[in-house]
Amino acid sequence: LPYFDDNHDYADEICDRPCDGNPGQFCGGLRLQDMYEMHDCNNLPPVPCKRPPAPVAHAKNFTSKYYRNMPVPCKNAVDGPLDTVTQSRCQVECEPGYWLAENTLACVEEGDRLVYSWSQVTGSAVCLPVSCGSASGMDHS
Repeated sequence: LPYFDDNHDYADEICDRPCDGNPGQFCGGLRLQDMYEMHDCNNLPPVPCKRPPAPVAHAKNFTSKYYRNMPVPCKNAVDGPLDTVTQSRCQVECEPGYWLAENTLACVEEGDRLVYSWSQVTGSAVCLPVSCGSASGMDHS
């Protein structure tokens, strides 16, 4: 971020120079100026999640090269990290006989991107047993 400080007291100065973007306003003077920065928070690089999500009960585990050969429940975190932009959602696969009932695991960014931010995995995933239906009304079925 730009920073401007020359430690002078300009209380008696006035802005008397027209702004470049809007000549109807004044943005500085002989010794004064306003400084602005334009940016787009969405064009900053993604922040990788440094820790993988915890194992999910009855979900497949994948060996991750990025997370030091640790088992991770995200099949999309085998070759690289989860991050806050391009690969934020954890792709969970349940073991045979289970289905994915819920998956909100994601790498999210916390804090302020322009000051200090970090990423962490939030959410949860649930693999439930596949049901073959209710038992019939017959004895010993």
